[in-house]
Amino acid sequence: LVRSNNVGATRDALLALLNGACLVVFDLQEQGLAHLGTWLLDENITVFTCGATVFRHVIQTVHPTTIFPSIRLIHIGGEPVFKSDVESYKKHFSDRCIFVNRYSISETQAVSYYFIDKKTEIKEERVPVGFPLEGNEILLLDNDGNKLGFNQEGEIAVKSPYLTIGYWQDRELTD
Repeated sequence: LVRSNNVGATRDALLALLNGACLVVFDLQEQGLAHLGTWLLDENITVFTCGATVFRHVIQTVHPTTIFPSIRLIHIGGEPVFKSDVESYKKHFSDRCIFVNRYSISETQAVSYYFIDKKTEIKEERVPVGFPLEGNEILLLDNDGNKLGFNQEGEIAVKSPYLTIGYWQDRELTD
């Protein structure tokens, strides 16, 4: 995980450990982004979770012919992912590696995923954030809480039985 310390990073770390994975720590402050690509190779990392900007830095710091043979899953999130990111994935990662663009909101778990493999064709400049996970409904609402249609601007709302009912012991934030 190359992420800030937040709920999502904590969840990902616990999921890794609870499923028998080895969680390998990269001290970004001490080692810097310039060494992350080499570290991923040296440690034979298999699941790489990071923001899109970190992913881009890794690609820029390795030799143009570098392949990451051990990485089988890349989780990207936290900011828009572009067609050029997918092209970098296709160039530098093995055929068995899956590239996943996921969308989360601070108050929710990941609510949508877009799975990309080497055959996936990206036609637009921005990569879609995918489709809602089972049990989640993603809505776009206007200022009055009415549903909006396709290609309209509004507030994203998530309906799910898996959402928290408020902030832990903080009535003011919950309200």
